[in-house]
Amino acid sequence: MTDRKDKVLSIVILGVFVAVTLHSYWGNWPVDLSAVYFAAYFFDAGAYDLVYAPDGQAFWDRAHPEWRELARAQGYDANLLPAYVYPPLWAAVLGPWASAVSFASFANTFLLGFLAAIIGMILMAYKMARQFATTAGTRVIPFAPFCLIGVLLAGYTSFGSISFQLGQPQILVSFLLMLCLYLLSLDKDISAGSVLALAAAIKLMPAMLVVLFVMERRWRALGAFVVAGALLAGLSVIVAGWPMHQALLERIGNLSSQISISRLGIGIETVLYHIGQAANGEVQWLIERPDLVDKPAWLAASNRAILAAGLLAIWWYTHPVLPQIRLWARFTLLFVLVVTTASLSWLHYLMLPAILAMILLGLSPSRWVRLVLLCSMLVTSLPIYLYLLDTSLAGYGEVYLHLALIVAVMLSLLLTVRRHRG
Repeated sequence: MTDRKDKVLSIVILGVFVAVTLHSYWGNWPVDLSAVYFAAYFFDAGAYDLVYAPDGQAFWDRAHPEWRELARAQGYDANLLPAYVYPPLWAAVLGPWASAVSFASFANTFLLGFLAAIIGMILMAYKMARQFATTAGTRVIPFAPFCLIGVLLAGYTSFGSISFQLGQPQILVSFLLMLCLYLLSLDKDISAGSVLALAAAIKLMPAMLVVLFVMERRWRALGAFVVAGALLAGLSVIVAGWPMHQALLERIGNLSSQISISRLGIGIETVLYHIGQAANGEVQWLIERPDLVDKPAWLAASNRAILAAGLLAIWWYTHPVLPQIRLWARFTLLFVLVVTTASLSWLHYLMLPAILAMILLGLSPSRWVRLVLLCSMLVTSLPIYLYLLDTSLAGYGEVYLHLALIVAVMLSLLLTVRRHRG
């Protein structure tokens, strides 16, 4: 395929993806994004006690009556209204906009942003794939098939479609994390550290990825993260006030002492809890509705041990790898380790590592590795995944399935990168 045909076909693929996605989700009511809208709306109205759920809850069965009244006024009568679990800074920043437009307009604008973020992630992943292939002396696949795989992963898999259905801000966070890695690969450490700080200011979990800066001895990136993070934290307190941050910290504290039980989860804690239930003769596979249960001490200790052992294993195993390839491998592995050991570990977190895993295709993996990647993509594709929902895999089986696929793909990554030693 010539470069011109490759570029034209790539544009067509991305254009069709944008058109189909807009047709599918334009004007929908993405419930996760609605929490951001309502929190921002009431923050701008000065009703600060309506931003977070009461009594330290991170989720609720019944939202504030004012939230429900506003939802009904905009044509939404369903019971599901998730709580706001983000820093108050973003409720303050988005408040004037939320109070000026309907949720439909708010969500449609975010949908455009999500699409731009995904296209940006695919472009950055391909640029890194070419860069790493040059370093390793291998050949990367043309851009058009790379784009095709990327849009299929982003829009037509279990984790991709749920991201759009829910209107998950994690799509934007994933873009920022990809941008952080891309900037690191270009040795733009100060920008990379600042971008990671911004991602951590939206969702706190990315702050754990600062471990990468330490592993790679990227001290300028670490310094930029600390400075930018401190500035954003100070700005948040100035804009939203300390009491609202106390409310957020209270919710984080509650979450850290609980386990999320959901068929959309991918957490190791959920699996350990299920195994513990089985050991007590109380095992069940069906998950009728999401729930939070108290975390046993043994499970919390086990999860921390897995996290610590995983960090050491990633550092040790990837140490001999070529620096640029090592950077990508460590970033991907660290992200997966952090999200699967987190108290809240959701299916939509997989979009970023799935797109990052496409870089494997430019490093000449073995046929077995390619088979693992293909099978993972097929099993999580919407037609097959929706079929599996009507089988015994529904519920806890979904959690086991996704976690098993994560382990298989990450092992494939490890086997491939060890072939590219420095």
